[in-house]
Amino acid sequence: MKLLIYLILLSTTLSCSKTNLNKICDVDDPITELGWLADIIADANANSENIKVSKAIVKNKDTNKKEKMLIILRGQMSCYYNCSGDSLGISGGINPNANTNKYEVIKSEELYRNY
Repeated sequence: MKLLIYLILLSTTLSCSKTNLNKICDVDDPITELGWLADIIADANANSENIKVSKAIVKNKDTNKKEKMLIILRGQMSCYYNCSGDSLGISGGINPNANTNKYEVIKSEELYRNY
């Protein structure tokens, strides 16, 4: 009986680790180790623009799969990026017709904010 409980707890722990946010993009500190992200932050700071960067686990609404990505909030617009710096979609902003977001945020953790 104890073995069965142990196996259930172990499998639950392993399945939860699939959505672990500790590390993203195979780097410990995306703010300094991802050049494209550091450039976006430097540009926002140079232009006195508010910016917030979060790492997130999202569900792709088209494929129903979970993915890790970075979300950058600039003003009222959220931009979704993969680890290579490719823009994957936007949401919010002034023009609702510009929304190309196909992601639902499941879990996120703030990495940087300049306001």
